[in-house]
Amino acid sequence: MKIVVMDYGEPRGLIELAASERLCPKGNTDYRAVRLTCPPGLRPLDNCKLVPTLLLLILLSVSPSASGQSEASAPNAATKQAYVKLANAFALPLLEDPKQAMSKMDMAQVIAARKELFLDLRAIPGVGPELKEIIADVEKFSGQCIDDGQLLERLPKPPNEADRTFRLLYYGATLQLEAGEEFGKKVDQERADVQAVVRRMLQAQTQLEAATLLFPRIARTIAGPTSSRGEVLKVGIYESWGFTAPDLLKLENVSDQTLHNCTVVVGLRGMEGEVKQNVHFVPTWPSRSCLQAYYAGGDKVLGQVTGRQTVTGIQSVEVMLFCDELSLSPVKYTYAGSAREAYIGACLDKLFKPKARFRPFSKGLLFDDLPAVIVSFEGLQWLPPGTLSITVKSGDLSAARDQQFQTWVKGGEQTVVFKALSWVPSEWAVTFRFNDNKVTRTYRWKP
Repeated sequence: MKIVVMDYGEPRGLIELAASERLCPKGNTDYRAVRLTCPPGLRPLDNCKLVPTLLLLILLSVSPSASGQSEASAPNAATKQAYVKLANAFALPLLEDPKQAMSKMDMAQVIAARKELFLDLRAIPGVGPELKEIIADVEKFSGQCIDDGQLLERLPKPPNEADRTFRLLYYGATLQLEAGEEFGKKVDQERADVQAVVRRMLQAQTQLEAATLLFPRIARTIAGPTSSRGEVLKVGIYESWGFTAPDLLKLENVSDQTLHNCTVVVGLRGMEGEVKQNVHFVPTWPSRSCLQAYYAGGDKVLGQVTGRQTVTGIQSVEVMLFCDELSLSPVKYTYAGSAREAYIGACLDKLFKPKARFRPFSKGLLFDDLPAVIVSFEGLQWLPPGTLSITVKSGDLSAARDQQFQTWVKGGEQTVVFKALSWVPSEWAVTFRFNDNKVTRTYRWKP
């Protein structure tokens, strides 16, 4: 870029701004190298005091910050190199078989691998400031998780509530009141120490997850252009209905090319409006291949849910993809309705094994056993809240009862009483309905 300096309509000098390869990797034109020249035929600038101001105005006018672009919007190769290393280590994986064995390392190997990663990241010059901040958070909170985990192993393990109660009763029965009081204080302190470390570790895990949720902010800046092609991803989700197992996500690369350095952002929405986002990283994703991930429901620890990757009653899934070849706008998949009900119906048809027996009236010493149908099941681990509709028949006689149930765990029974039933049925039918879907199934039995 050349700019001629005019003085009252007369050319007085020439300012040449040259694109610098050192400052502009990948050939991006960034006019930072400035050279002031005075070609033959032009008089030198008389008022040199104007030059710094003029140069400052020119540099401001062409600098990325002045044009509303942040450094993150045009990252360099160093940022990409560092991001790929970080995401490959800390984002969730997508695998051809989520059950496949992951490499298991002892704690010393884990600590060494983490240390090596951050040494490598610090050795990369020119990493953008936003990614540097994310790297610092990941390093800090992952280290805190490891440190607290090791501390937790070293702390004395307090006895459980049953053992504590038994020991206190023993001290009381043997009149060792002072010893019992000291024991109680000791156990209480040990519990307080353990809980303090666990709470701190849970907070660090939350902060670490928050840092990984910022990965897409960097990924979208190093990804290829927005795709205008046809379908790239095919999305599927399989809710763990009736089981305590994790939910299953399936993503297929249906394009005709292998994708590289893929950041995959998966958003889930549940029945009650609950939302959850998970960030995955895939170094190489071959064409026409399907990758999967398990999403755990999490565990409740000290009143907090930790490790939760899914939502209750999945309604919809939204997937974004950022890779070297392209950026993909959100792919939306509606699971609520026909897809979810088809999956629940398949679970009931293939796995659910209900049982129902009729209990006739019998006289008891204190209480009578009234006529009832007793229902239980096998095959599934639990059923969500719903309603049992039971009809008993004998020839032209019939009677019906509805009874609601809450979450029903395998091994439990529902007893539906028919108080006024004065005859013994020759058959009975049980219909299962569930509050979270429209699927129904009816089963029949005879004595």
